[in-house]
Amino acid sequence: MTNNKAHWSYLAAIIDGEGTIAINKHNKPGRAGVNQSYAVEMTVVNTDKRLMDFLIKNFGGQYYTRPSSRS
Repeated sequence: MTNNKAHWSYLAAIIDGEGTIAINKHNKPGRAGVNQSYAVEMTVVNTDKRLMDFLIKNFGGQYYTRPSSRS
């Protein structure tokens, strides 16, 4: 994880413009009924792989790709 203050400022701008921070509830069936857990998740959606690589290199995480919906 980076200690660079400029990187943290850049991350704040990316989240503000293209990101979401959410607390999500997950239900998982178990022997004693439904087990509930909560997770804080940050999502950034962007089409530039370089940005995603920068975020992962400096802050960790993972990303997923999907085909373009353009015809």
